[in-house]
Amino acid sequence: DGLAQFRAPMGVAVDATGRVYVPDTWNDRIRVIESDGRVRTLAGGDGPGLADGTGAAARFDTPTAIAIGGEGRIWVADAGNHALRWIDAGGRVHTWRAAAWDAVQPRRPLALAATHDGAVYVAELSPGRLLQLWPDGRSRVLAGSAAPWFARPAGLWLELDGGLLLAD
Repeated sequence: DGLAQFRAPMGVAVDATGRVYVPDTWNDRIRVIESDGRVRTLAGGDGPGLADGTGAAARFDTPTAIAIGGEGRIWVADAGNHALRWIDAGGRVHTWRAAAWDAVQPRRPLALAATHDGAVYVAELSPGRLLQLWPDGRSRVLAGSAAPWFARPAGLWLELDGGLLLAD
């Protein structure tokens, strides 16, 4: 992937070692830029799809945001699949699932912010909600439950004091 060409990357996250993670949105892949400048594909194959797996066996459809969370998880907003995905420390992609039939399921995730203790905040393009989700499948709507609150949330940022900022 040393000659990888990005197509409309929409997000970026940096881990503690300085690796830069990029959702290569229109290539439907998750890329890593190493500290020496080399680019490699962490997950995603040729063309869009929805498949859990490792490396090229995993498929995404228009990944828009990425966040580094606790326990080595890399969260991915997979907007085209209306899904929240995560990549474990071994490089395997998983699809987040709500724990109960009445739990909140992300619809069009567009922006993410993750906490050190495992929670992830998800801003949706449609229906304009802000969600809080946990790895065990728990979820809740923080804003936008009765009507859309946001037109196009383009970014989330978690402050050190726990405050959450949203660009709309």
